[in-house]
Order: sequence, then structure tokens, then C-alpha cells
Amino acid sequence: MIKIKFRGQQIETKEWRYGYLSKRSEYNTIREEELKNSAYHTYDVFHDTVGQYTGRNDKNGKEIYVGDIMGKGPLTCIVKQREDGAYILQFLDPIMKGIDISILDPKVANSEITGNIHEFPELLTKIKQK
Repeated sequence: MIKIKFRGQQIETKEWRYGYLSKRSEYNTIREEELKNSAYHTYDVFHDTVGQYTGRNDKNGKEIYVGDIMGKGPLTCIVKQREDGAYILQFLDPIMKGIDISILDPKVANSEITGNIHEFPELLTKIKQK
């Protein structure tokens, strides 16, 4: 069973927060649960940094979220969610443009997260210019 959870970058500290999402007009809130005493903490996060967990992990066991960057060089992909709800890896290299891979493809489990679009936006710019 896939956990429905999100991540977002906290407004005050820019730390990543993981948990349940509440959308508000002026900001989003992530509620993290503390397992030891069943308490929870809420954090205001930037709207544009919110990404949903895909239910899959990379080769190192790291959870894959929408907005993650995977692979290197011409095989660099960004994790996206299509309108129908499916999670895909979209190639950024112009030669590979238009080719998408399902997050369910077994090759994804052998891939590695190399960053995300929020912490490394210059990587997207650099790749799109090639």
C-alpha cells in the first residue's frame, strides 16, 4: 500500500518537511508526525516546493518525489505527475525529448536521485540550453 505523503520546503528555515499536506490560500502546511509520542508538528511551506511521494524508492532506498531529478548526462530525467495521475520520468536532453518512462518501470529502481528542481534550478536551465 502506498503512503500518501508530501514534502515541502519550510518557509522559515528552508528545511525539507515530510508528511500530510494542507492547502491554504496564502501558504501550504505540512504536518509531520512524531512516532515516539504520537504528536505532530505543522510547518508552513512554499507552494512551489510541494511534491507528492510516488510510492517508489531509488537504488539507495531514498523516496522519490515529484520534482526530483534522476540520472546524469543525457539520461537526466525529472519526476512529474501527468494529468491522469500517473508518475513519469521525463527526459530533459533535447535528443530524448518526448520520451517518458513510467515510475513503475523496473529500471527506475536502479536509478539514483541526483537532486531536485527546487535546490538545483540551474541544472534545468543548463540542460535545456544544450
